Amino acid sequence: RALRPDALIIASHRRSPEQVLSEVAQLALQPGWWKLPAVQSGRVYIVEPTLFIKAGPRLVQGVEILSKILHPDVSSKNIPAGTCLKLALEGGKRCRPQHLRKHFRPYP
Repeated sequence: RALRPDALIIASHRRSPEQVLSEVAQLALQPGWWKLPAVQSGRVYIVEPTLFIKAGPRLVQGVEILSKILHPDVSSKNIPAGTCLKLALEGGKRCRPQHLRKHFRPYP
């Protein structure tokens, strides 16, 4: 059965969100990428991985960021600058995979 996520959160081990942008074209080349509900609605996020892989205070911050991403209307926490990027293609628009990196913006 195919998975159809409403939100897609990408964290690459030991790489910043900006560094992951160089690899995002590989995802867009995968069959079905543009049909994913998360991609069509622009709910694709690249997050700072250190917020999720190390035990400590930053792990709490990581959970707060996930809360804001998944439930922006409920969470009152702000996402620290530089920790999250969001796909900014509007309403199911597509682009060439090699240009996808240009369509991620700091979130929120």
